[in-house]
Amino acid sequence: MPRETRARRQRPLQVFFGGRIFAVPRVDRYQTVVESIQFTCRALSNIDLNRVTLQSEAIPDCEGVEAVISPLLWSEVAEDVGLVKVVLEEEGEEGAESVATNEGGNSDVGGSEDEAAPLASTHTGCSNSPGQIRLNVATRTGKRIPIEAYPNMFVQTVIAMIALVEMGSVSFMDQIKLCTREGRSLPETDTLEDHAIGDGTTIYLVLQLRGGKPVIYLNPPARSSNVHASVDLNLHKSWYLSAIWPVPLSSRREGTSYGRRVLWNVSASPDGTLVDKDSGMNVSYLYWEALTDTANLLSPPPSPRRSTDSVAVISDVSTFDPACPFIGPDDSVLLPCNKIGAYLDNALTGLGLHTEARTSFITYWLPSILKHSYVALRFLPQEEYEQAAELTVKPTPDVVTRVFMLFRGVKESQLADWELARARASEDAAFWRDVVGVDLSAALDDTLFRVLEWGGMEVLG
Repeated sequence: MPRETRARRQRPLQVFFGGRIFAVPRVDRYQTVVESIQFTCRALSNIDLNRVTLQSEAIPDCEGVEAVISPLLWSEVAEDVGLVKVVLEEEGEEGAESVATNEGGNSDVGGSEDEAAPLASTHTGCSNSPGQIRLNVATRTGKRIPIEAYPNMFVQTVIAMIALVEMGSVSFMDQIKLCTREGRSLPETDTLEDHAIGDGTTIYLVLQLRGGKPVIYLNPPARSSNVHASVDLNLHKSWYLSAIWPVPLSSRREGTSYGRRVLWNVSASPDGTLVDKDSGMNVSYLYWEALTDTANLLSPPPSPRRSTDSVAVISDVSTFDPACPFIGPDDSVLLPCNKIGAYLDNALTGLGLHTEARTSFITYWLPSILKHSYVALRFLPQEEYEQAAELTVKPTPDVVTRVFMLFRGVKESQLADWELARARASEDAAFWRDVVGVDLSAALDDTLFRVLEWGGMEVLG
């Protein structure tokens, strides 16, 4: 999805109805917007959505005139409108507003606008809403999310509900995929009834997570000649390479994927500059990013390993699966977002990252961190990370330091469950050196051939 569309989704749409202003997700699909409005405003819960029209005075070339926005036009103007007005047409008539608003701001449709109601929808052309159903959305960690829906609700609307309620922002919609027990993907433009999904059905949630900007630095010994090195990266089957730089001649991009392996051949100078032998380009580091491969994940989730809803650890399995990462109160630190930057600088210094690497790490992840009020984070032990992203450098370096961070947002209402992590944040951040397994003296010894890598992943849900 284009960058500007993601940014648009992060900015809520303001909706005026019944003397009140509501905020709903800003998405490109008109039907999803209307369904989200009905979900937010209980006064509309039993209204045929064919009667709902949206009006705005902010339509390009129509400024100052309250214009009706047609479903076909919505995707073109969604980015520009700030406030839309909901108007109900009389049944059987066009253009007549059937809802009167008194001075107290209450609609004669009935109900209280600020009470949440289950999402409801109808296909264009349908006159009656079908009966409400209850779904269970299961995650790969074993968590169950109850959803109240309607058979003819679009899958995209269900995804929007999950993103907004469970993750706090509709901007995460692009990373959510839904599938049936048989592993069949549910396209966003289909309805639940298109796949015979009814009351009591369990559907499965798969998150496409991103391994963000792992970069690899090579530093031969000071006062030595250049080192001609090969750097071979092989990813776990849960991942595929979505971006690499420089791009070796042996790498081919198919769709959004470069596959699971990349092999660079470089000449590394003692000052850290790398020359890519295929292109002749000078670079400061080797770059890759990866996405979890949802095509391999569209299946029922495994039995739960750990619970994200409590401090208890169900199993102490020391493995890192990129498709099912875990971060909990027992293995992390929790801080308010305004203290994360300073904490990371201290922790990364203790892990052997030089000034440029620390600055790049923090500034890369800071925008994602600032979306949350509180953030829990942890650094993976190198042997766990190696299972997900095997790295082989020849000639063999004297020391390899691989730093990979997992983090997630924590809501204020959840803080009581994270007291252990909050207390750990007051400890000296140098303890991460033992967790990750870093030999700091070797990592800083410029007489050695050193390899340094950093990266991270935001854990959703």
